[in-house]
This record gives sequence, C-alpha cells and structure tokens, in this order.
Amino acid sequence: MGKTAVFRPAEKASGPGRPFLTGAGMHNKEPQKARQPLYRQVKAYITSKMDSGELAVGMRIASENELVETLNVSRMTVNRALRELSAEGRLK
Repeated sequence: MGKTAVFRPAEKASGPGRPFLTGAGMHNKEPQKARQPLYRQVKAYITSKMDSGELAVGMRIASENELVETLNVSRMTVNRALRELSAEGRLK
C-alpha cells in the first residue's frame, strides 16, 4: 500500500511564485533558461495550496495518480516533488 502524504505547516512560506507548468508542451513564450524543472513547479503548486489554506494541516493531499492526471506530468515528476516536500518536513 502506498504512503499517504499529510500536510504539515511550514516554518515560513516558500516557492518561486511562478506560473504552474511552464515546461515542454506548455504554450508559454518564456525563454527556456528561465524555466524551472517540472518537479519544482509541482512542488510550488502544492506549497501554494498549503500556504493559501486550501490544504489544511492534517488534510490528505491528492494521490500521486490524481496529481499526474490533474497536472499532466509524469508520475516520477510528482513523486520527486512529494519526496522533497516530505524531506523538508512539509508532508509526512
């Protein structure tokens, strides 16, 4: 059975504040070198939901598969974002 990610509050807000999903396949005219890796964009998306209160403390976040479908990215991209958030103490 897979690990359940539960939101934990952060010490301070983080995230680049950039529009979500500016990677390949997204119709964005931003120069390539200014783009962030997709896993960081997914991480920023989840973090923004936490910081805005849309994800309350102790609330379950969407599964990896749901995030893959919703965000149109690979499972490994979502997995890396969730692993990093977990390592930072934002998810448990």
